[in-house]
Amino acid sequence: MLFVDDSYVFCQANNGSARSVMSLLRRFEHASGQQINLGKSSVFFSPNVNGQLRHSIYTTLHMPEASENSFYLGLPNIIGRNKNAILGFLRNKVMNRINSWSGKLLSGAGKEILLKTVIQSLPTYAMSVFLIPLGTCNEIEKLMARFWWKTTNSKGNGIIYMNWDRLSRPKDEWGYRLSSSP
Repeated sequence: MLFVDDSYVFCQANNGSARSVMSLLRRFEHASGQQINLGKSSVFFSPNVNGQLRHSIYTTLHMPEASENSFYLGLPNIIGRNKNAILGFLRNKVMNRINSWSGKLLSGAGKEILLKTVIQSLPTYAMSVFLIPLGTCNEIEKLMARFWWKTTNSKGNGIIYMNWDRLSRPKDEWGYRLSSSP
């Protein structure tokens, strides 16, 4: 997998493969004239690789082992079974951004623009890489609804005047007649 000038190299978890990868990296350096920053590189292992073998491989490669919470290009490197917990960082990003606007006096139009341009764009990149769980999408939608209905002087969530499902429908599906003709 290639990202701009970064690469993922996959191989079997054994010392021979680690030496082959190191040889490949040295050949690349010699051929391109570029030097690989091993301090910024990292090694990932599947869960069935034992600790002693892990240590031997990342010592051979002169690279640290990637941690469980490591990120690459703003996305988590390792996704386990509980995707809602892992992809909770999207919810946190949305919540932090909304909280940064909470003290500002914003009109309905201002809130709408912030929600549509800023908040809805935050998960877009992650959605191009991962299938986002419905639970995470629902949480983000709830945060957006809470921000939309909250007034500057309300301490809670504000008064909800319209159902969120109806409000979030496309404008041409609202059911309002624009003219008196049937």
